[in-house]
Amino acid sequence: MGDQNLTPLPLHSPVAHLLLRSLHSLNKMTAETEWLCTEVRSTVDATIYALVCGLESSLLAEVEPGPTASYLAKAESQRSLESKLQIDLLTPDPSPCLRLILLNGLELGVRLDPSTETVQCLARALYSIVLSTRTFEAELVTFEELLLQLLSGDDSHLFQCLNLWLELEDRLHNCISTQQSLLKMIPDAHWAFARLAQTIGYSAHLLVDWIVSPETNCLTYLVRYLRRFRDPDRCRSIAPTEQPAPVSPQPTSRTMGNTSLPTETISHWPRAELKDMLQSVAHCLHTLNSHGNVPFNPLPLIRSINHALSVI
Repeated sequence: MGDQNLTPLPLHSPVAHLLLRSLHSLNKMTAETEWLCTEVRSTVDATIYALVCGLESSLLAEVEPGPTASYLAKAESQRSLESKLQIDLLTPDPSPCLRLILLNGLELGVRLDPSTETVQCLARALYSIVLSTRTFEAELVTFEELLLQLLSGDDSHLFQCLNLWLELEDRLHNCISTQQSLLKMIPDAHWAFARLAQTIGYSAHLLVDWIVSPETNCLTYLVRYLRRFRDPDRCRSIAPTEQPAPVSPQPTSRTMGNTSLPTETISHWPRAELKDMLQSVAHCLHTLNSHGNVPFNPLPLIRSINHALSVI
């Protein structure tokens, strides 16, 4: 599309959102239902792949998102920071559609063999979609910040996507054939959590509300994230205070031309704020549990939080 003006989509945004929600429901049904025929599953998978990656994506060429995803990401990038905070009934918000595209793509990616070209193309295209939402007003923004800005409009989608990205990273990390350049297309788990905490003002009470709520996957996400503190390879960069903080993923010439994002440094790593927040979360969970107000046994989670605090 370049710098040309956007041409109108053939579908209105509400219609596109309805179709994407229907596709997501069908995707979940094909994944959870045994009796559906292979042809139906293959058709749904192919539709999602074409939506995320386009019809001619290959690792031999530059991976570009599908035309609908590209259009929506471009439309999101042209919205000013002020307009994103306002409700404009005359200008449809493309972010709900983008969140559903990310969710469909991630759910497909974690179901497939991580060694296949399909998963690798999905990871690169999803990365490109998020990066393409960057506005001209925010040049010094990291990939994780862009991701949180895009997902923050829906708590359910926020934690579903964050959890699926962690799961995809786990699958790629455990795959022998995975290249390091591909892992750079995945949001850094520590920086994503830091940006999430920053977005909510390091509010332990809000995080606890999400954890105990049945309406979000926050508990699943937090459990999966905290496991990284028990793996030396996953938290080596944040263990010693004198070492640099985790480095935010950088776009490569293979995926985004000459576009670049700044590298985070130790001065930006909110170590003290994260420790205070996690300590408060553990204390709140312990207090709520003593009064029988937690719908699950929080003791394993509290132990994981305390272990993370010893590493941070």
